[in-house]
Amino acid sequence: MTTKIVHQKKANPIEIAKALKRGKIIVFCPDTIYGFSAIATDNIACEKIAELKHRDNKPMLCLVGKNFNLSNYVSNLSFQTKKIIDKFWPGPLTIILNKKDVFADIVTCGAKTIALRCPQDDWCQTLLKEVNCPIVSTSVNLSGEPFLTSVNEIETKFGRDIDCIIEKDGCLNQQSTIIDCTQEVPKIIRTGAISEKDLLKFLK
Repeated sequence: MTTKIVHQKKANPIEIAKALKRGKIIVFCPDTIYGFSAIATDNIACEKIAELKHRDNKPMLCLVGKNFNLSNYVSNLSFQTKKIIDKFWPGPLTIILNKKDVFADIVTCGAKTIALRCPQDDWCQTLLKEVNCPIVSTSVNLSGEPFLTSVNEIETKFGRDIDCIIEKDGCLNQQSTIIDCTQEVPKIIRTGAISEKDLLKFLK
């Protein structure tokens, strides 16, 4: 398979959405780092991503659109969680929430939770609107290795197995911060583009 490389400015999100709906694997940068992407309800496509990464029993992050009705995908949103969402979404904050059974099994690996993020990037938001479903976005690398930041590196290592790479200028090249909001007291799991200080200041 020949991998297409197209700059985001020239990429048509409607056509990319059609490819995702056909079960294709796409690589693009929502705003943080380049990620393997597929529709989060597509078992076959998501299993292929896990195979590409040599990733066993590790849940995947998913992207949601800013106009999505989260109640279709998660349950028990607390008042505090809604405040966090209002403050930091769209943005580089991943929130772990209690999931509903709509995601591919490989995405959650049997967990009762799901990690969701709402990206700031306008192109990505248009893509999500066209797909009208959460999209997996997991770093482009072999599990345990550093994530790739160069389109050329991505094509060399994974090009035969992905349909398209959407090149983008200005990726943060920093992973999102992750916070677990499934408990009464939210817990920071990983620090990243949003500092622990900024989160804790808001949570007080």
